[in-house]
Amino acid sequence: MKAASFDYVRAKSLAEVCQALAAAAPEGRVIAGGQTLVPLMAMRLARPSVLVDINDLTDLSGIKLAGEGLIIRAGTRQADALASAMVAEHLPRLGVGHRPIEEQ
Repeated sequence: MKAASFDYVRAKSLAEVCQALAAAAPEGRVIAGGQTLVPLMAMRLARPSVLVDINDLTDLSGIKLAGEGLIIRAGTRQADALASAMVAEHLPRLGVGHRPIEEQ
């Protein structure tokens, strides 16, 4: 089976993400990696009218220290988090996960 038709927006700014989602409400969805959404779309269990791709928004990714805590932004790739010395030091259990996912 394949996904139902949808529009695709590769957002260049957070404002563009907000505009696209507001215009498509409530049927718009954000996509970054798609490991969950794409299979659901292929089985037609999810049928968004618009996919808003946030991969180009570098301000949504990154890892930084904040006081005694760590901020991992929503657009940060799992591989980047697992390779981060800060994450290894402050969140060592983050690396304990499902190996097939980590190796992709």
